[in-house]
Amino acid sequence: MKYLSTTPASFADNAEISQEMLGHVNVAVDYSFLKGFSDGTFQPKSFITRAQMTVILSKAFKLTTAGNEQLVALQLIKIDNDKLILGEPDRSQTFKWNEQTVFFDSLSNKEVEPSDYLARQLVTLLIDGETVLMAEGVIQ
Repeated sequence: MKYLSTTPASFADNAEISQEMLGHVNVAVDYSFLKGFSDGTFQPKSFITRAQMTVILSKAFKLTTAGNEQLVALQLIKIDNDKLILGEPDRSQTFKWNEQTVFFDSLSNKEVEPSDYLARQLVTLLIDGETVLMAEGVIQ
C-alpha cells in the first residue's frame, strides 16, 4: 500500500490532485473506497454528490452486508407503491424501494416523498442488487 506516500495516483488527471491530498487519495483507492470515473479521471476539483458520498461511506464502514452497491442515473418512468421504473419505455429497469429507502431533493438537500419526483426527470439511485438504498433528484 502507498498509504500517505507521494507516489502518483493512477488517474489521468493526476497532476490536479494536490500534494497534501495525494496520500489520502492513494489510501482510499487502495482500500477500494474510491475508483474514480469511467474515463480514468479522479476530478479532484469537482463536487461529489450525496449519492457518491454515500457509496464511499458505505464502502468505508461496510454498511451493507453484500457490498454490491452501485450508482445508476436514469430517467424516471413511473413510481409504484414499492417500485421505481427507470430508463426508456422500451428498455426499462425496475428497482424495489421500501420504508428504509431515503429520497432526497438535490437542490434543497432535504428528504422528500417519492411522489415528489416527476416522470421523465433524471434520478440517481444508490442500489444494492435490485433494492434502492437512496434516491436523489431535483424537485421543482
